[in-house]
Amino acid sequence: MCEDLLVCLFGYGSILWRPGFPYVRKFNAYIKGYKRMFYQGSTDHRGTPEAPGRVVTLIQKPKDYIEDDWITWGTVYCIPDEEAEIILKNLDYREKGGYERIETDVYVNGKDTPHGKALLYLASNDNNEYLGADTIDNIALQIFKSVGPSGRNLDYLLKLAASLRKMEVVDDHVFDLESKVLELMKLHNISHSHEGHVASRLLADNGAQTNNASHDDSSTSGDETAISAITLSAAQDIAAETLMLQKKYFTEPKGSIVIDSGAVQAISQRAKSLLAIGIIRVVGSFECDSLISILDTNNQEISRGITNYSSEEISKLIGTHSGKINQVLGFTRGEEIVENKNLILINFDRKSIMIEKKQILYVLLFSFMAVIAFQIYVTTNSTDNQSCPQLHEVLEQQKHYQSKIEESLRDVNRKLSNIGSSGSATGNGLVVNDGMPKKKDYMAPEDYEDIAQELLARQKQSRANIPNTCFPLDGKTLCLPNFIIIGAMKAGTTFLDYYIQRHPLVAKHTKKEIWYFNSFYNSKGIEFYADHFETLTAEQPKLIGEATPFYVNNPFTAARMFATLRNVKMIMMLRDPVDRVFSQYHFSLQWISKNRESAPKITDPADFETMVREEIDVIETCVRGQEKFKEQQEEFKKSNRPADEFDLQNPFYINHAYKNWTFYKDCAKCDKCFQTGGIMHTSGHPSFGMIAKSLYYEQLYHWLSYFPMDQFLFIRYEDIQSYPEKVLRDLEIFLGLPAFDYGEFTPKNAGSHTQMNPETRQLLVDYFKPHNEKLFKLLNKDFNWST
Repeated sequence: MCEDLLVCLFGYGSILWRPGFPYVRKFNAYIKGYKRMFYQGSTDHRGTPEAPGRVVTLIQKPKDYIEDDWITWGTVYCIPDEEAEIILKNLDYREKGGYERIETDVYVNGKDTPHGKALLYLASNDNNEYLGADTIDNIALQIFKSVGPSGRNLDYLLKLAASLRKMEVVDDHVFDLESKVLELMKLHNISHSHEGHVASRLLADNGAQTNNASHDDSSTSGDETAISAITLSAAQDIAAETLMLQKKYFTEPKGSIVIDSGAVQAISQRAKSLLAIGIIRVVGSFECDSLISILDTNNQEISRGITNYSSEEISKLIGTHSGKINQVLGFTRGEEIVENKNLILINFDRKSIMIEKKQILYVLLFSFMAVIAFQIYVTTNSTDNQSCPQLHEVLEQQKHYQSKIEESLRDVNRKLSNIGSSGSATGNGLVVNDGMPKKKDYMAPEDYEDIAQELLARQKQSRANIPNTCFPLDGKTLCLPNFIIIGAMKAGTTFLDYYIQRHPLVAKHTKKEIWYFNSFYNSKGIEFYADHFETLTAEQPKLIGEATPFYVNNPFTAARMFATLRNVKMIMMLRDPVDRVFSQYHFSLQWISKNRESAPKITDPADFETMVREEIDVIETCVRGQEKFKEQQEEFKKSNRPADEFDLQNPFYINHAYKNWTFYKDCAKCDKCFQTGGIMHTSGHPSFGMIAKSLYYEQLYHWLSYFPMDQFLFIRYEDIQSYPEKVLRDLEIFLGLPAFDYGEFTPKNAGSHTQMNPETRQLLVDYFKPHNEKLFKLLNKDFNWST
């Protein structure tokens, strides 16, 4: 099913039309022994604690139930393993209202045997928000009337029904509810797309009647009682929804976001949503769907809203274009950080806010007084069925009351949408002046200066945080790197170096591979190294970086770098070792062909399969052989036997010419290839070290003797192909750089070559497997390479 992935997720509710996370593939499937029912209450998405909505959960088939038709169709989503942890964390929060995660079998194409296992979210009947069974009419009415932070409950039902039809799935419970709700919508003249308040829509239907009206009161007719019931219900809905809005936006915010002047204008004057590109910084820690305060650069609160992303996610998105959110995070919950429908403007004067709240209470009081007065009027004046003229007058008066309530409610909604706003924006890009709408300029000329100043302030703040690696020497200032890409060869280092060099706060270097710490450390000196980087000034500080992928496998580089740049940050690119070996081999063929004139005596490598087997033999003979020799030597010392009885020889120093290794002629003694006896080596032949350069665990283990883990960023080469924007954003965060738009991404230094022999591939897979497992354990992360 999802054999090559970490997680398969079965969705049967809102995930069908709004998964909100990245997935590699999806397919329709079903589970046995469950039915999808609208039995779960919703107080955080499609309802409120005072008026819960209803959403679906799964009801398990009773043990004594004989019929075998209890199946539920849905969609299985295969989630990328590297994103599984954060995806499930977000889903746990999204489904926090009584749902728990379980695992179950899924089936496809009517097969009797399970296709595999998948996770799903289920709300059992013992959670606090479980509502349980009810008549189909009562459930439909509750869905019809309920509204929550995520929108209308009826929209949830209609979207679920539409998704099931698209899947060609028949669900009687869902479709019966859909039919009932559509009847209610038609009765009250409510469209599918209209997003107004339920109370407003109920009030709009002046002559509506209800089939459930009571006829017990002999003093009123059925029509009068029906109208009274609907009017009272409407007034109650006004109260409930208005109080919900107060509770939604006037509780204590969980955190805040500081936005630039352009975003302030977009929100306050043009009624736009808040986008990531206008965010400067995030204050506090909060989850998605939290109430946050939105501040300008003077820390004045201009708005409040319900955020679509958590503080951690927003921090990664600062300055990002909306269309690239998925590339940065690996998933998206929409292009808006806060949607305009979930935003209200805040007056800085708290007195004005209190006045607004009093006006809300006056409207509510007026609504209830109107209802009570109408009921008294009907009761005292309509005592028999001959009162049609009086009833007509009452209905006309009721229409008048309703129009007054509607007008007041519209005024309340306007005030709630724009509390304390001194502007006169209509929310549609127009400005009302003397009653006439006129086009507003997108931006006043003076605002361009404000934006320029804002960007300059942000740049100064970033530069102030850039670590200083400059120092005076012989009358001039030398500046050394803040970060270095240390490896690995053929793992995307050219790509990463090329794009990070384009960042405006990264200094330019004269070439990618300087080779200072492995080849020129003793001969050239520090001034030679510093001359490779852009000259910086105190007014224009930047980060300095370089990329020499041969650093990581040199036995001397880590110690030299530690002595020179103790706080440097290091980036290590990691590629599936099997693919990296094959790529280096073909690179060596190209390099030898291009450099034949300058290196006429260089040895041509044998075929790939021969080279692989020879290098494995070299490593086993030279490196592992010496390791075994030293182990045996230590055991002999502990035995207290006479020294002359130890007749073993260290293979590291033995002449191995008899093995006739293709281009290891110079390595007849192993110390010519592996100078320190470990896997780290210094040979310069382009084909040498294909295997050794892919043994990442031993390289990293060596470097961790000098530098702590938090000075390393490990980037999976395969992610460059899938999520280049996210890779660069992760690097920016690691280096403390602001987000930058790098434009379109194209491969760098990539070549094509033939397919690897399957037997040789399996040989390499088996060889690298134990080494990869040690690496994954050390980094606490599975890179999902060849198995």
